[in-house]
Amino acid sequence: MLTFSKKPMTAGQAIDYYLKDNYYQKNSELGHFHGKGLEHLGLGDGKLLNKEDFKNMLLGFHPETGAPLVKNAGDPDRRAGMDATFSAPKSMSILD
Repeated sequence: MLTFSKKPMTAGQAIDYYLKDNYYQKNSELGHFHGKGLEHLGLGDGKLLNKEDFKNMLLGFHPETGAPLVKNAGDPDRRAGMDATFSAPKSMSILD
């Protein structure tokens, strides 16, 4: 099942969520990004981004050039994304 958050995540909330606790990177300072959306940004697949580059992307700026990517770049209250959660139904069981 795929569930989306009821409210969009602002850039400020996304920065706190992804960078404050370093939950997804644990002991690493770099993140790896993949997908066709990177081509639109002029970035290569597998590009490494540090925390500051990622923060700039959440705020709507290009990580390398600093050019604004959206109309309200830099506004911490702008919508940065939606939180999506994948979960299995309760009837599903795991076999060893």
